[in-house]
Amino acid sequence: MNTTDIPIERIQTVLDSCREQSGKIHCVFLCPVSATAVDSVQDIAAANRDSLKSKLKTKTRQTAAKSVSRSVMGAVRGIFGSGVVSQIAGEAVKHASKQASQAGGFDDEEKQRAIVAAFARVQRLFKWDESRQSYVHAAGVAKLEKAAAKA
Repeated sequence: MNTTDIPIERIQTVLDSCREQSGKIHCVFLCPVSATAVDSVQDIAAANRDSLKSKLKTKTRQTAAKSVSRSVMGAVRGIFGSGVVSQIAGEAVKHASKQASQAGGFDDEEKQRAIVAAFARVQRLFKWDESRQSYVHAAGVAKLEKAAAKA
């Protein structure tokens, strides 16, 4: 199974917490058996780079930002002419439009793809336990089993 094909339902068996911050998804995956916690961070845009919907959304955002930037730049030139103040105002407009074109606004589907990608980063630490219908932390469970065997 390709790591990007992991069903979100399987990952949710170990997803303890998840928060979005600055375009990244921060996840904590917790083993239900050993209580071992594993952190993972994934850039949301990077996790969705191959999504057609994401590509269209990005292109639309960029096109809109360029259009607004051109309109504002025309108004700035009309007000300030082509002097130093106009150039400074122009740089501010460019910076603002670049930020606007890169703005987040991720939907649930995009966040879920990022959660799957975050889990894929740490999946090597987990194994699927068919009897529990859950991922378990491989080393944590092995330690518990070893301790139980000694007792």
